[in-house]
Amino acid sequence: MEFFQKFTKNKILPIIAFTLALRIIFVWIYFDFSSESNYLEYGNIAKNIVAGKGFSLFYLNQDKIEFNASENSKPVPSAYMPPAYLAVILPFFTIKSIILRNIALLIFNILLSLFSVYLIFRVTNHAFNERVALLSAILYSIFPDFIYIVATIGPTLIYHILILLLIYNLSKIESVWNYKHTFVIALICAILPLFRSEFIVFNLFLAFYMVYRKKWLNALLIALFSILALLPWQLRNYYTFNKIIPLTSASGINLYRGNNPYYDAFWEDDKIAITLKEIPMNKNFEIARDSVFMSEALKSIKSKGISGNLLNIITKEFHLWVGNPFDRKNSNIFYYIPWMLALVLLIIGVVKNFSFNKYQYFYLFMIYHSLIAAIFFVIQRYQTLMKPLLLPFISLGAIYFYDKYLQFKRKSKIS
Repeated sequence: MEFFQKFTKNKILPIIAFTLALRIIFVWIYFDFSSESNYLEYGNIAKNIVAGKGFSLFYLNQDKIEFNASENSKPVPSAYMPPAYLAVILPFFTIKSIILRNIALLIFNILLSLFSVYLIFRVTNHAFNERVALLSAILYSIFPDFIYIVATIGPTLIYHILILLLIYNLSKIESVWNYKHTFVIALICAILPLFRSEFIVFNLFLAFYMVYRKKWLNALLIALFSILALLPWQLRNYYTFNKIIPLTSASGINLYRGNNPYYDAFWEDDKIAITLKEIPMNKNFEIARDSVFMSEALKSIKSKGISGNLLNIITKEFHLWVGNPFDRKNSNIFYYIPWMLALVLLIIGVVKNFSFNKYQYFYLFMIYHSLIAAIFFVIQRYQTLMKPLLLPFISLGAIYFYDKYLQFKRKSKIS
C-alpha cells in the first residue's frame, strides 16, 4: 500500500482514469453488446462446457466443419486451445443473457487493462526511471491496439499482466536476490504456457540462460514448475485422446500458417479442405486434422529450400516489427501511423540506451517473440502481445527527441 501511495499520488491515477474513460468510450461506440461474434475459439469452448458438452470445439454441420457453438451441435473433444484462460472466463458464460455476459466480460477486461497500466508504471519505474514510467503508462493508455483488446475474448491482457510481473521479478533478482522472487518467477513461468502454449519456448530459453549464468536454483525451479503445471493438462489429453499432447492440438496448423506455399497467416487451400472433410468426426479428429497441416507445413519448408525459407522468415519478422500491409488491421490508418512513429522512437530508444546488463530480460523477450514469429506465423495480435515491453524504449526515444528540442531552444535563446 505504501508503494502504491508513493508512486501514484497525482501521477499515475490520472492516467488510469484517462485509460478508463478511453475504453468506456470505445466499447460504447463500437461494441455490439448483443453479439457473440468476438467469442471465437475460447468463447465457443466455454459455451460447450457450460452446455455439458465438455472441453470441445469442432463439429460437422451439413458437410462443413464449424466451431461456432449451437444448441444442436455435437462437437468432438478438443485440445485446440490451452486451458487456463477457459478457467478464467468460464464463470461469465454461466450468465444466460448475452448482453449481461458481454457487459461482465468487458468490465473484467477493462479492469485488467487498468491494472496493466499500473504495472507498466511500476515495472518501468523500477527498471528505468519515473519519467519513462509515466510516458510508458500514457502510451499503453492511448495505443489503439491496447484499447481494442478490451473488446476481444482472449488471454492477451492476462499475458500482459503476467509478463510484466515476470520482468519485474526478474529485474529484482538482479539487484536483491531472495527466495520470494525466485519462487514467483518459476510460478509465473509455469502458468504462462497454460495461457499461451508457445511460452514454453521462453521457459526453455530462460532456464538455459539461468544455467549459463550459473543461477542453478532459478533454472531448476523454472523447469520443475513448468513440468508440474502442464502435467494435469497432459494427463487429461492422454486420457481423452490416448495420445501424448504436450501443449495443444494446434501445433500443425500454427506451423502451416507460417510455412505454406501462399502467404503468412494463410489458413487452408482447397486440397487441404477436401482432406479435412474426409477425416472421421470422432474424438481423434483434431489430432488427424493437425497431422494434415503438419505434413503440409513440412512439405512447404522442404520445397522452399534455404533461400526460400530465409526470405519467409524475413517477411514474417517484417510483419511482426513493422506490420503486414495486407492485413486489414495493420493497414488501418489509426493503427499504422501511431505504430510507424513509435517504431522510429523504439529504434532510437534501444540504440541510444543499449545496456545488456540493465535491460537483458527486455531483450530476451524481444528475441523470444522474434523466434516464435520465425517458426510460426504473424498476425497483428502477436505484435500487441510483445508491445508492453517495448513501451519503455519507445518512451526513451521520445524523451531523447524532446531533450534535444529543449537544448535547441536554449541555444537559440542564447544566440
